[in-house]
Amino acid sequence: MKPIEITSLVKRYAPGPAAVDGISLLAEQGAVTTLLGPSGCGKTTTLRCIAGLETPDEGEIRMGEQVLFSSRSRVNVPSEDRNIGMVFQNYALWPHMSVRENIGFGLALRGWSRSRIIERIRQVLDLVRLGDRIDAMPGHLSGGQQQRIALGRALAYNPEVLLLDEPLANLDARLREEMRFELRNIQERTGVTAICVTHDQSEAMVLSDKIVVMRDGRIEQEGAPREIYERPRTEFTARFIGLSNLIGISGIEPSGNGLRGRAAFGEIVFPDGTMETQKIAKLSVRPEDVVVSATRPDSLPNAFPAEIKTLVYQGETVAMFADVGGQEIRVHVGRGLEAAEGDRVFLAFHPSRLVPVEA
Repeated sequence: MKPIEITSLVKRYAPGPAAVDGISLLAEQGAVTTLLGPSGCGKTTTLRCIAGLETPDEGEIRMGEQVLFSSRSRVNVPSEDRNIGMVFQNYALWPHMSVRENIGFGLALRGWSRSRIIERIRQVLDLVRLGDRIDAMPGHLSGGQQQRIALGRALAYNPEVLLLDEPLANLDARLREEMRFELRNIQERTGVTAICVTHDQSEAMVLSDKIVVMRDGRIEQEGAPREIYERPRTEFTARFIGLSNLIGISGIEPSGNGLRGRAAFGEIVFPDGTMETQKIAKLSVRPEDVVVSATRPDSLPNAFPAEIKTLVYQGETVAMFADVGGQEIRVHVGRGLEAAEGDRVFLAFHPSRLVPVEA
């Protein structure tokens, strides 16, 4: 298994902004790197450039020491010679072929012997836990089974890299939840380097060793799932990954070991991070990190009076929407909350959970 390294990659389809605008990233060997972002951000185009299904205009793509594409050196290895497996959103199984034939067809094209093909088909079906469906036709398989067969087919010839383009998009919510963990389990057992494209942040959090957030053909932020969620750098990332309250801040100045500034509802203190003060536009705080109390908590800073406007039962949690000095703040609290709409409470923001973000 090998890493994929992309350097200054550009892909244009027409005059105007590039679909992929000079991105550089490393998909580490044996890890899952997920390209995450809204439709049109360039993530699928990047994946197709790696696969050799699109030809970039500029930049370089390496798989280990092998150059797959280089605009400067005029190298462009054909897709069939890249030893890369790909799982498409619609699975692309041949409907007239059985499971056995779907998996074995690509191996036969690569010149594998019949006995070797038979053995490999059995190994792959054991890996995806569908050995009893070897003679089934795709139309007789569930969505989850089709997805696993498509994955098995992509892994059958031992590719150096596995590419997954919205692999769970066509499954219902319950099955999609199950298959996230199934995909991750199979990747860990094979050790294949994987690059996944999705717009589903929950899927990215489960599958990934590294998340690359993309916007308008560029990389907005990259890092481990926990880093991306707990320490977003920009307002876009804070909004796109999970739910976040964004508090406007002005008049920032030093305060003890941190900073303080003016929010719409009063003075607020927060940590002094690595971001330059003049770049700070807002403070991000997750709904689960806001503390609710009936009286002002003397032990917590940043406590402000609020009025509960709406309570929404969500099963495991209750979503509270409260007005704090004219700003709506969303809070996730336990089901045992004893409060009603219209009640007056206090909301506290612990400084360590306030994250400065750029506009």
